[in-house]
Amino acid sequence: MGSNVIDYVLAKYPKTFKDKEIIVHENNACYFVSTNKDESPLILSKNI
Repeated sequence: MGSNVIDYVLAKYPKTFKDKEIIVHENNACYFVSTNKDESPLILSKNI
């Protein structure tokens, strides 16, 4: 789960997530991806 989402994020959003720790939280309907606990997350559908 997590590594596939991280690979997708690094491929599609390299400027935002390159060389940063990526935090992925899974919800029932989507993934919340961020680099900091206080940052607004990128919200991705589970259909990626």
